[in-house]
Amino acid sequence: MLARLARWEATITRCIRPQESRGLIQVLGRKLQTRLTQRVKEEQAQVKTFLGDLAERQAKEVQNGLGAIRADLGKAPTTLPSYIDYVAKLEDCGRQKEELCEKKKRLEDIKTVLSKYKNKDDAYQSMPLQGRIDALAQDIEKTEEILLKAQEETTEAKGGHCEELERKMVEE
Repeated sequence: MLARLARWEATITRCIRPQESRGLIQVLGRKLQTRLTQRVKEEQAQVKTFLGDLAERQAKEVQNGLGAIRADLGKAPTTLPSYIDYVAKLEDCGRQKEELCEKKKRLEDIKTVLSKYKNKDDAYQSMPLQGRIDALAQDIEKTEEILLKAQEETTEAKGGHCEELERKMVEE
């Protein structure tokens, strides 16, 4: 959309001349050119604002999702049913983390688009977005470490307590 608007702006500037004379007729196109160019710039600003708001919402969603994963994995299992739930949560958290990584990639795409079509006045907008993306990258790394640690713990628990689990299953 931003590319199309940029092409329209270039076409308006190229095709509508400020002044055109054809014989006895003189046409002044400066006002038309100014109005159309201004309208295109307003539309570009609206699209950029929308993309910025969308990026902010997605960044919050990713941040909240990563926090939820860390909260879910922070509760260590104490009983067999809680252990089973923990293993299921661990698998769900792995899938959620992958979805959140995809959303972070979309944020990077939005930042790229905004950077490509930025004006002098828009420079301030991409800086906070880049900071959010960097912070999300660090949070994703921390979450990956927590996931790996939890997977190792469950693997150790499975290996170390297989006989005990089998005995409990026979008793039940």
